[in-house]
Amino acid sequence: PSLAVSHFAKALAQGERRAFSLILQEAEKGNKDAQFLIGQAYEQGRGTVKNLKEAFRWYREASTHHAEAKARVSALEY
Repeated sequence: PSLAVSHFAKALAQGERRAFSLILQEAEKGNKDAQFLIGQAYEQGRGTVKNLKEAFRWYREASTHHAEAKARVSALEY
């Protein structure tokens, strides 16, 4: 797994808000896996308030290198 995914798994043990915060840092640096995870967090309301607009934005960022993110972008467009 990528560093972002490993970091996320460790952070989840500390709580969802902490995990969200740590992964957001990686996402803002351009890590596509982290961007996808942040999209999921926003879509599901895990570690943050549910926000489909933000989920879409982060999935779109990740979609250039992440197939599952592309699928979520398509799903949220409708």
